[in-house]
Amino acid sequence: MPRRAADYEPAPVSENDKLDIVAYLLQRNGLPAGNRELAADPALAKLEIVPQAGPSAPRNGSMVLVIGCLESRESRWFLANGTEPKKTTFATSADERTAAASTMPGSTTVELMSVFPSPAPHVGHRLLAKGLFIKNAAGDKINVMSLDVLAESCSN
Repeated sequence: MPRRAADYEPAPVSENDKLDIVAYLLQRNGLPAGNRELAADPALAKLEIVPQAGPSAPRNGSMVLVIGCLESRESRWFLANGTEPKKTTFATSADERTAAASTMPGSTTVELMSVFPSPAPHVGHRLLAKGLFIKNAAGDKINVMSLDVLAESCSN
């Protein structure tokens, strides 16, 4: 941001200027103009612009979620029959939890790293894991930030 000459602090940016910047970026990326001026709305925080080719796979270090069945193998933790890693945010909303509970099993297996406390009591349970994605040729991993029990069974 431009600095003020007097104190070399960044000049403040008003909420209206921030909204104008967002509107400009949306317009420059080909989104059609609306019928009114862009206004502050909590929904803007959830805005996700998806490329025309569709959503891209998460990159290394992205916050992702995977839903699957907890397994233990050789002192390591895995989510088996899981969904593909999907980009997400750290907080789990009630809507996201409800959607996750009805998600069909997948065919992905992801190793869970840095799981604390031990998830041993939840072996065989359907879980939602969130964490940092690690793409690996030997198998994808998630450095776990949160683990939520969706069901006490892996069967639907």
